[in-house]
Amino acid sequence: MNRKTLFEFLFLGVIWGSSYSLIAVSLERFSPLQVAQVRLLGGAVVLVAVLVSNGTRRGQIAWSTKFIAHLFGAGLVSTALPYLLISWGETKAPSAVAGMLGATTPIFAAILAPIILKEALGVKRKVGVSVGLVGVILIFHPWSTQSLGSIIAEGAIVLAALLYAVSFIYLKRFLIPTGASSLTIAAGQITASALMLLALDPMGPGVVLHAGARVDFSILTLGIVQT
Repeated sequence: MNRKTLFEFLFLGVIWGSSYSLIAVSLERFSPLQVAQVRLLGGAVVLVAVLVSNGTRRGQIAWSTKFIAHLFGAGLVSTALPYLLISWGETKAPSAVAGMLGATTPIFAAILAPIILKEALGVKRKVGVSVGLVGVILIFHPWSTQSLGSIIAEGAIVLAALLYAVSFIYLKRFLIPTGASSLTIAAGQITASALMLLALDPMGPGVVLHAGARVDFSILTLGIVQT
């Protein structure tokens, strides 16, 4: 791994890792659904704008019913459900714990890939997965006196991490083979996710920008940068 690639990984880690703290701040005034809605709306606006500015037009790919359906399927498992689960989970779990549990996605991806994609899981990966699972148990520490609500909240965040892993496999199997650009797929699935959550409460995002500078900054940054 060269320095440029290493820097990119670290930079993305900072961006994605900080999202859990921003979610915690946003939840001071907004519901989990509102946080997820605004995240997705902000991300959709940015990605569609970049898509259009890059000259990608509708006619460049086959916008078939099947392709659009897969965008909604990917959006459901990659962002809509995970964002809701994480936002709800952080109402009872600290953001630091949420961040650690959310980072278990590679573990689940390593477990699912051999089953679904028939990819080999070598000895090193097996050891890594085993160590990772032990780490998850230590974070949960079910032997402690924490409340059932906290355990369920942490479980919701782990489920979100599992859905992220499922989404990677879903993309690799159904959307990447279509030949559509990664930007087109990203913009499409984020937009689809936003539409799905807006259908639950169309007026939800309307209360944003009335919660004070700190909360407004956090929730808008979540959408524009992190998402």
